[in-house]
Amino acid sequence: MARYWVDLGSWDFLIDDTEDEKERKREEKAQEIMEFLSNSVTDMSNLVYKTDNLEDAKKVYSEAKKTLLKIFGDKAEAYLMLLDITRQPECPKCGKLGRFTDTFCARCGSKLIGPEKFEVD
Repeated sequence: MARYWVDLGSWDFLIDDTEDEKERKREEKAQEIMEFLSNSVTDMSNLVYKTDNLEDAKKVYSEAKKTLLKIFGDKAEAYLMLLDITRQPECPKCGKLGRFTDTFCARCGSKLIGPEKFEVD
């Protein structure tokens, strides 16, 4: 079974990147970011969304992109580069998922497939 990770990067620095704006606007942006993250992230410690469904991963990716564009407008381009979808390495023989740094399956020793990055428009 495949597992897809949507890496949302480190959004906490996005709040600090708005020093030129008034405190109220920064707080509004921080609130919007945290609202999106709390509704979309399955692992808050790493800011990733994990799913077995590629379409779900693409949906979360698209929502993250829309949120960044809404909050930061034309300044969002640099932040959008942080987003990606990656298929976790998987054993073609026994189906065990591997770590992203693994080359061979820990269960049966077969060469893992992946990781594989996906492009989303």
